[in-house]
Amino acid sequence: VTPPGQFCYLNGQPGDNSNQTFLTNLYRELFGRDPDSAGFQFWLNALQNNNVSRTDVVNAFLHSQEYESHWVDCLFDEFLGRHADEGAENFFVKALNNGATEQSLILAILTSPEYFGHAGPGGQGRQEDDDNQGDREPHGHGPASGNTNEAFVDNLYSDLLGRAADPTSEQAWVNALNSGQMTRTQVAQAFLNSSE
Repeated sequence: VTPPGQFCYLNGQPGDNSNQTFLTNLYRELFGRDPDSAGFQFWLNALQNNNVSRTDVVNAFLHSQEYESHWVDCLFDEFLGRHADEGAENFFVKALNNGATEQSLILAILTSPEYFGHAGPGGQGRQEDDDNQGDREPHGHGPASGNTNEAFVDNLYSDLLGRAADPTSEQAWVNALNSGQMTRTQVAQAFLNSSE
């Protein structure tokens, strides 16, 4: 299991079009780990015997319990700075299996009281292990304390757009929230739908 604040997915290897590299990359990029020998050999044999196509293997990985559990854990790590507890992981995986979209589950996290309670980037909310030393340092770079619309907007900019909010846009979003013109769900959905 990847510690919180670490990368959830590992980079694949340069492609040489071999089934071995293809499988290794799937394990690394979708499960965040190197392949286990039994699973690797199973899929390699299936590919080499033309029992399955590469598309079949990708679909099997993407619809596996391991992928879904790993994806949920990474979602919690990315937005809440912690691993999903067993109950939350089971709930989210069940939701995926019952047809919920990944975007709807991201929205659920972004509109949760826990996410709202995080300090803005640079505040003292979420902690990250940016230097991979096992210590958790403050996330981001801004001043807003948690449980404020300003911190919520700042976190959306940082987490979804990968940048700090410009003052004019930040104020427009905060004003829309403060006035009741928009809900946090509507703002988070707008960020998720952004072309940026």
